[in-house]
Amino acid sequence: MNDEDFNTIFSALSEVLRQKEMHWVLDQVNEQIRLGKTESKEISPDEDYRQSSLLDVGARPRAIRGRARKKEEFLVTTEYTPKERLLLLIDAIEQAVVNTNRMVQVTLEFTYEEFNIDEISFYSEEDRKPKTFRAGEFEANARQIMYLKDLLEKLRGQINAN
Repeated sequence: MNDEDFNTIFSALSEVLRQKEMHWVLDQVNEQIRLGKTESKEISPDEDYRQSSLLDVGARPRAIRGRARKKEEFLVTTEYTPKERLLLLIDAIEQAVVNTNRMVQVTLEFTYEEFNIDEISFYSEEDRKPKTFRAGEFEANARQIMYLKDLLEKLRGQINAN
């Protein structure tokens, strides 16, 4: 797979999220991409001097030969590669769909076993409309969720094979 393939798959998965009205997942991934990734970079003061001395006639004199100067570590922000962007999106889909559904399923099982409650409703802060989950619904969805999880794992494996 190459960068063009990664971008194509990213676009296709993004479109699926839009169609399923899961814009918030895509928004969070795009925000993370916009912020970039933080990496640690070691810079030797001598290397910094050598680079600047080529441009700056008044640069400070070089360190005494044979005396090693300690490298300094700095945090820098860099852009995600197309491969990394795609992996971020896959991780977000897995968290939003697979892991969240599993949490709801376990919660429903617990509330039913402990309190004989077989449904839970969540209310959106935006429109105050309830989203109700019932214990029996998740048995049918469990196969689909596991299938999605398997597909995401296979896709991740193909991406990481490069």
